[in-house]
Amino acid sequence: MAGGETRRCFRQRPGLLVEEFEDELVVCDPEQEEVVVLNPMAAAIWELCDGTRTVEEIAEEVVAALPADRGQVLSDVESFIGDMTRRGFVVSDGAWIVPDGAGMVGPRDAAGVRDVDRRRDATGVE
Repeated sequence: MAGGETRRCFRQRPGLLVEEFEDELVVCDPEQEEVVVLNPMAAAIWELCDGTRTVEEIAEEVVAALPADRGQVLSDVESFIGDMTRRGFVVSDGAWIVPDGAGMVGPRDAAGVRDVDRRRDATGVE
């Protein structure tokens, strides 16, 4: 870490409901009435958001556990953290600057997160 840089660790915000459903993870924010569904890669990143790891450290953990390209994993982690921070599902002790163009890109975004329509039935899962 270069001199003067802040170590920003990310953690899941307390108060969220998390359930496994088949091969995905469903995360619900009852206060905001928002539900997201995480694919296996996003779920692995989610589990590593425990307040002790930076984006780079999360990416290193994923690369160590899965046969994946480090550059792509780092990009995926940055996108996931940015998206989940904007939603308020992930928090940090410091500011997080979201790179331009890191928004949603379809039914399931690059970070492996899918919105669930709040008008669906109680399960909220497609």
